[in-house]
Amino acid sequence: MTYETPLADLAQGVAIDEDRANGTADAAFARTPAWHTLGTVTPGLMSVEQGLELALNWEVEQVPITVPYITSTGVTTLETRNKANVRVNPFTQQPEVLGVVGPTVGNLSHKELGDWGHDIIGEQNGSRLASLGAFDGGRKVFMSLELPQGIKVGGEDAVGLYLSLLDFHDGMGSLTGVITAIRSECRNTVAAGIGTAQTRIKIRHTSGMRDRMAEARHLLGVSVKYIEEFEQIGNALLAKKTTNQIFEDMVKNVFGDKPTGTSTGQKRAITQWENRFELLQTIKMSDAEAFGRNTAYGDWNTVTDYLNFGRPVRLPKGASDSEKQIARAEAIVMGDTDNVAKKALRFLQKV
Repeated sequence: MTYETPLADLAQGVAIDEDRANGTADAAFARTPAWHTLGTVTPGLMSVEQGLELALNWEVEQVPITVPYITSTGVTTLETRNKANVRVNPFTQQPEVLGVVGPTVGNLSHKELGDWGHDIIGEQNGSRLASLGAFDGGRKVFMSLELPQGIKVGGEDAVGLYLSLLDFHDGMGSLTGVITAIRSECRNTVAAGIGTAQTRIKIRHTSGMRDRMAEARHLLGVSVKYIEEFEQIGNALLAKKTTNQIFEDMVKNVFGDKPTGTSTGQKRAITQWENRFELLQTIKMSDAEAFGRNTAYGDWNTVTDYLNFGRPVRLPKGASDSEKQIARAEAIVMGDTDNVAKKALRFLQKV
């Protein structure tokens, strides 16, 4: 059994992009070929300019919103304080509204987004862009930059570091940057935030947005400290042998004890718990988790792998696999899964 993990897909080159027309996605990825026929594969890491020649080669314009007011003497056009974020769709060449925002909400160009990412990791005018693209009809855009440094847990398990950026053109979210660690073996995002290093920043689209962006390098420029903490934590977990009972205790600690009862709702909860536990056991015994199996490191990776690809997501009925993967990837970038992963980590550090 193989596992495709969503944030690694965005960071390392698997096109799960939903901004498409006639089977063509607005996404470009470095080195790792896509697992379906969307996107553009490039031979290596890209500069911002190279990336924008392949994807996100459109911009958003803020257009004042007007309202027609009809009276007996005719139609008067009234201006509102709000603005519409408008782009020209790269596939249809037709203008479309991505979102409506207030009068103080600013907008960031894709070039600014890529330059900001390179500045954070100290590679101004560099070529560290691993992927970029859009989903949700262009309302959300992402970029991922590979950090020059890497990690090897136990001298073997290669872990790459990435800076993932997520921006919202629909006015529904904050500009977000997060340093993540992705295992090369299974492309599992094992940590978006561990230890004491601050690895995530969120910036609202306000008039002070660019000032906050200028400060972000000091907040997120912590890759050296992050590497040291990750290696220490990973090696300590790897040295701890675990048993099936410890694994089950960890699952109960993280997700709660197995429910009991005979009512319809209780029976449903029991089935959900059993299905999740069975899936976690399957992940633990998969080839992707062979390194570190039956250690605290392996058990922790099992939980993070589950959060990457197996965790249920709330989407409309009939949502595609790509939509589910995107939802999980976005949850990781926005920090929605951090508490679960950290709970597993804290438990395993104490056993």
